[in-house]
Order: sequence, then C-alpha cells, then structure tokens
Amino acid sequence: MTSTHAIAVARFENCLIQLSAAQSRLSALSDLFPQHPPMFTPQDDSDHARLAKLANRIRHFHEDITTAASKREPGPFPLAPIWLTNTSIKCRKNTVFHELTYQELAALLIDAINTAKTMAESPLPTSQAPA
Repeated sequence: MTSTHAIAVARFENCLIQLSAAQSRLSALSDLFPQHPPMFTPQDDSDHARLAKLANRIRHFHEDITTAASKREPGPFPLAPIWLTNTSIKCRKNTVFHELTYQELAALLIDAINTAKTMAESPLPTSQAPA
C-alpha cells in the first residue's frame, strides 16, 4: 500500500504543479489584456490562490527542509510537501495550513479545460497596452 500511496501523491503533485503553471499563464494573459479582470490575487484565499500555495510548497520543499535543518531548533520539521486526506489536499508553510478540496481541484481542472477550449476556438483580443 505504501507504493500505491506514493504513486497517488506523486500524481497529485504533478497535477497541482501543471495546473498552477497553466493558471500562471492565464493570469499573465490578464496582465497583457487588462480589459479582463485578474483571476485571483495571491492573498485572497480563493481556490486559485490555495492551488498556487500548494504548488509552491511542492516546488520549494527542498528549501523547506534545508531551512528547518539549519535552524537546529525543536519544532515542526517538514516530512512531505503535501498530504492527502479523505476530502482534500493539504500543505503547511511554517505554522500556516493551506487546503484544497478534491471538489475545488476538479472545478479548477474543468475551468482550465473550458478556458483552453474557448481560447483555442476564439481569436485573442487585441492588447490595450500602448505601442
């Protein structure tokens, strides 16, 4: 069962990182085309913001470990970048916990699919940025 769990966690990690990267690309498009509102702000605690925090914990797990080890103080030591529960995916940055439910993740994936279809089928708007 340990290897099955490790495979599941690895697949969720990859899903979170890839979806976060896609979200970052779409967010950058909002900057290029200011007539569209931004998808989220990093501190708004939306499902988009929590996805970004989970992906960052995965990306920066090595730094989390080395930072904790260099302090040589008793306290929480990171054992994994994320963990799976019955209802959600969780992570911790220092003493702050972040969580994304599986339903929220599914909604984000469906939204990404729909956005990709819309973008593929529609011409991009012209930039409103000065030349």
